[in-house]
This record gives sequence, C-alpha cells and structure tokens, in this order.
Amino acid sequence: MWPRAPRRRSRALASAGSKAPPQAATLDSMLTLGHAFNLSVSAKGVEHPAQARWLRANGCDEVQGWLYGKPIRASELEQLAAVSSVAIRERA
Repeated sequence: MWPRAPRRRSRALASAGSKAPPQAATLDSMLTLGHAFNLSVSAKGVEHPAQARWLRANGCDEVQGWLYGKPIRASELEQLAAVSSVAIRERA
C-alpha cells in the first residue's frame, strides 16, 4: 500500500485544462497516475469555471485558485478563523 499524500499540479497545466487537447491529455494522465498510487490529486491556479468543471469531471480531488478566493495574509486568515470559530460556537 502506498501512503495517501496530496499531489499538486502546476498552474499552467490547470489553466490549460479547458483549452487544448494536448494539455487535457497531460492532465488526464497525471490524474490517472496519481490515483493509481492512491494519491489525492490537487490542482492549483484554477481561475475559470470551465477549468473547475473539467477537473471535477475528470476526477481531480481538490482545486484551489482565484475562482474560489484571492490570496490573503496570515493575519487576515487568523481574523477570519477567529470570526468563523465564534460563529460556529454560537450555532452549537
């Protein structure tokens, strides 16, 4: 058994996913290979809904990029986590 560990792919490849067949074939091969080794495959740099749809339809486990949120500073993340934590406790 292989340990389950995340694998990431380059932004350029994720960007190409919705455009050209040669890049789509590369992405599909990477997804297949990652899953063959029982790895969770993550794509970064997803900026357009078409890219996310293609990746989801082809079995990508996780995606990240501007489509879902802009990069933030660590201090902003801490504030967001604190507010979210309070909101969760209030609902419980």
